[in-house]
Amino acid sequence: MHHGLNDVPRPTRRRRGAGRLIALLAAAGVVLAGCSAAEPAPAPEKEQRTSLTLGVVGELTSFNAATATGATAANRAVSALLDERLGSIDGSLQVVPNDGLGRITRVQGDPLKVSYELFTDRVWSDGTAVTLDDLVFGWAVSSHFFDDATYDVNGQVVSGTRYFNTAMPADPNARTARPIVDRADDTLTLTYDQPFADWN
Repeated sequence: MHHGLNDVPRPTRRRRGAGRLIALLAAAGVVLAGCSAAEPAPAPEKEQRTSLTLGVVGELTSFNAATATGATAANRAVSALLDERLGSIDGSLQVVPNDGLGRITRVQGDPLKVSYELFTDRVWSDGTAVTLDDLVFGWAVSSHFFDDATYDVNGQVVSGTRYFNTAMPADPNARTARPIVDRADDTLTLTYDQPFADWN
């Protein structure tokens, strides 16, 4: 059967519309693909710092700046950075308590009685627990309570015993009775012989 020119099948309006829609969607996809931003490169991971370098004037000769031979300017500077204390002095010469290590409390003023409390779970750098025994030892060293030494004009011991070779001599204004230790509350209480401004 012969078909005339007018008999060739043509797309209907619906087909034309569907074809146009597909073409538009395809074109839109190309445009969107061309305009969309590229995926950002992952941020480089920051290097984890494991050391801190500081400079001090002088040569480090000892980590114990509390001894007569170790109390150099350089050793004291390093000690101030490494050693944790119950309190420190700020730029305005005010005492700043270290609330992470313990607490110092003025219990009464006459006679002056001061309580030193250690918080639990504190350890030395080797993992050994910080205990009241450390506070008692620190008191014995700094107070010179057990010393019975006498000295000549040059500061040399001429009789008796000085048990600890500390950098600081005994402070006559800081004399106390033997401390009271309460292990249940982790406190050490000192009663001073007389008023003492630097109790904290």
